[in-house]
Order: sequence, then C-alpha cells, then structure tokens
Amino acid sequence: MCRTLIAGVDEAGRGCLAGPVSVAVAVCDQNSQWAVTDSKSYSEKQRELLFHMARKELVAFSYVMIDANVVDEINIRQATLKGMRDAYALIEKFHLSIQEILVDGIDAPIPNSVAIIKGDTKVRAISAASIIAKVVRDRMMHYYHELYPEYRFDLHKGYGTKLHYEKIAEHGLSPIHRRSFLKRVL
Repeated sequence: MCRTLIAGVDEAGRGCLAGPVSVAVAVCDQNSQWAVTDSKSYSEKQRELLFHMARKELVAFSYVMIDANVVDEINIRQATLKGMRDAYALIEKFHLSIQEILVDGIDAPIPNSVAIIKGDTKVRAISAASIIAKVVRDRMMHYYHELYPEYRFDLHKGYGTKLHYEKIAEHGLSPIHRRSFLKRVL
C-alpha cells in the first residue's frame, strides 16, 4: 500500500504576553487511524499523553521556538511565519515524499503549502501539530516558572489572564515578557 503523507503546521502561544511562540510540523500517513483534534480540546494532562503517542503515530515531527525578543523585533505575525518555515526546514532533512503541506490559519509561508482557516479542527496533521506546539510551549513555560516563580507562569503559561496582569503590576516585566504586547504597561 502506498503511503500518502500530509504535513500539518500550527503554532501555540501567538497571543501570549510572555514566552516564545512555538511552531510545530506533524507528518501523518493519511491512512493512519489516529484520531486527534485541536489542542484546545484537551487538558494539559491529555495533551501530554497525546504528545507521547505522537512519537508512535506520526511519520515525523519537528518544532521550533521563536523567543519573545524576536517577536518584539519582527512582530508576532512575522515571527510565526519564520517559525513555520524553520520547523518545515527541519522536516525537509528527512527527505520524505510529502504530498500536501497544510497550514492552520490564513498564511501559507512554506512553498506549495495551503492555508486552512480553523485547520486545527479539520485536519488531523494540523491537529497533531497544534498538540506538539502546545505541549513543548507549556513545558517551556514550566521551566520559566522555575526561573521566575513570582509570575506563576505554571498557571497561566504567559497568557493575558487577570492573575498574570496582577503579577506584572506587582513585579514589573520579566526578561521573557513581550514588550511589544505590553506597551500600555511600560
């Protein structure tokens, strides 16, 4: 049986006030029966289990992190697009015969890719990429919590929650905060 390989591309952390934007590519065999959907449909514990399953279920995957300084320098959209190109460049090193490259959202920054709005809820490969991107970003935010416990990154993961804004008001900005997202605080 001939394999049809689909690469899905998605990000996590695009709207966060702190930390990197995480971008992942997941390559699925179209004949696989692995059923996943958008990472937001799962708890953190469920995503961790799915991440471990991905090692068995996916043909390949990659991820990159674009840190807050780069986000501030080139803007979040350009940082995300850069991350998508960089993560796919890692997949290209496997020399796989990928038939389709499907990207969540409105941009298709990789040559021959197709953007699919809400693709993370429609395409298994994009859903898998969303899970990988979210898990590796959440793990990074737990690491940042160890460095900067006063901000409670373990709870809000850098998103603009009430708690996060309270911690910024109390402690100022950390080295991992996106200054371009927090101009009104500065």
